[in-house]
Amino acid sequence: MNRNWMSTSAVGLALFTLCGVAAAQSTQAAVFATDFSFVVQGHELPPGRYTVAQHDQVFLTLRDGHGKYVASVCANPMETVPPTSVTKVVFYEWGGVHILASVRWQGKTTGQELVRPDMQIQAAQNFVRQHSSTQALAGK
Repeated sequence: MNRNWMSTSAVGLALFTLCGVAAAQSTQAAVFATDFSFVVQGHELPPGRYTVAQHDQVFLTLRDGHGKYVASVCANPMETVPPTSVTKVVFYEWGGVHILASVRWQGKTTGQELVRPDMQIQAAQNFVRQHSSTQALAGK
C-alpha cells in the first residue's frame, strides 16, 4: 500500500513540475518605469523599472529592475478593440494611490485587467485604510 502511494505521489509531483515549467515560459513581456509607487494585489511597490510578463490568459508576473521577482497576479482577460498600437501598462490613481489596473499588449485585441473599473476606487480605499491601520499599530 505504501509503495503505491509513493509512486502516485511521484507521478503527481512530476506532472506538477512539468506544469510549473510550462507556466514559467512567458508568451510576452514588457518593461516599464514609474516615478511613483504603486499597488499590486494590496502590496506597495516603490518607483522604478519593472518587467511585466504574461504567462497565459490570466497569469502575470512582475520583476524589478534587477530581475528579482516581486509579484504574481491572476488577472481577468479583457478585450481591447481595436488592438493597441503600443503595449500599455495602465494605472488607476485615487487620493495619491496608484493601482496597477491593466496591461494591454501591442497589436493584440486582448489584455489583462487586474482591477475591474467598478472596483478601482474600493481597492484604493482598502489600501489606504489598511496602510493607515498598519502605521497606527507601528506607532508611526
